[in-house]
Amino acid sequence: MESLFREGQRFQEYILLEKLPQGDFSEVWKAQSGYGKCLVCIKFFFCDFSHLQRQKTKLLEPCHPYLVKFLKLDFEYEIPYLIMPFMDKGNLKSLLHSNMCSEKALEIIRFILLALVCLHSQNIVHGSIKEENVLFQSPYNIYLSDWGWNTSPETLPSKDMVDLGNIIEKLILRCMSRNQHPKDMPALLLLKQLQEKSPFYPDAMAMLEDLHQGQRKIYQPAEDRFCLASSGEKIQAFSLDAFLLGSIFFIYSMPMPLSIALFLLYFLFLEGILGMTLGKKLLGLEICRKTEEKVDLGLALWRIILFYCALPFCFFFLLRKKSLNWHDRIAGTVVRKKTS
Repeated sequence: MESLFREGQRFQEYILLEKLPQGDFSEVWKAQSGYGKCLVCIKFFFCDFSHLQRQKTKLLEPCHPYLVKFLKLDFEYEIPYLIMPFMDKGNLKSLLHSNMCSEKALEIIRFILLALVCLHSQNIVHGSIKEENVLFQSPYNIYLSDWGWNTSPETLPSKDMVDLGNIIEKLILRCMSRNQHPKDMPALLLLKQLQEKSPFYPDAMAMLEDLHQGQRKIYQPAEDRFCLASSGEKIQAFSLDAFLLGSIFFIYSMPMPLSIALFLLYFLFLEGILGMTLGKKLLGLEICRKTEEKVDLGLALWRIILFYCALPFCFFFLLRKKSLNWHDRIAGTVVRKKTS
């Protein structure tokens, strides 16, 4: 579409300096006051918003730290326009593609929600929340802009009044992709109170509800990684115990040199599987769940005591007894030969 204006052109008391990326229904210019160095942003609309002129005073009223202050607007002018302060740090769209930490994402969500609370308290519907409408004047000054003129509470369907598009969804997914503990998770839950439906994926919303009810933490502390083994898991564990105890007596029943060799292999086998994932699961050091891995502390201690203390002691005791009997047999054979 051909531009409505050109650089250097004067519009009222402002001089147009640079054309900015335009929206679907507007052309945006960076401008400077002809009376000073004040930079502003002028948005010229392609659509007819004259029906909202009666809400002009209402749209100029909101005053909140996270709402852009409209300096001037006129929907009945030959080209409807809006003037607001120029934000030199861009919008959220560019920030979403940068390396933004989860704490920053949560902070932005909180700012957006607090701004919405202010608007809703004055019966104003934003109607167009998207990345381009979250502006930055500095890394710590965040503003929500462009509210109220796309729709009005009287004509907007209720399902659209609560639609936040995908902006919050992108931010919450950014939070979930990091293993950090957010400081202001209740700000996210405020969203569900403000809206009649969830803009999140079902799994993400379930996670937030669990957080709110204290049923889940962002990270699992050490004390939360212990659990009780199920009956089936205990049966499997003790079946393994019986098998290994039986193997001790089987090794004991073998001839003396072979018993020592088999026991060394047996102990190396235990050492080997303790260092493997499968071995850890079999020994009860890690009990797998469908959702997460937890440890039955009692069963794990029993495994360690059994395999590292009880079984070796039992085997060496039996082996010593067997070696004495074997020594006695050798000594008896020698005595009989000498006697004969």
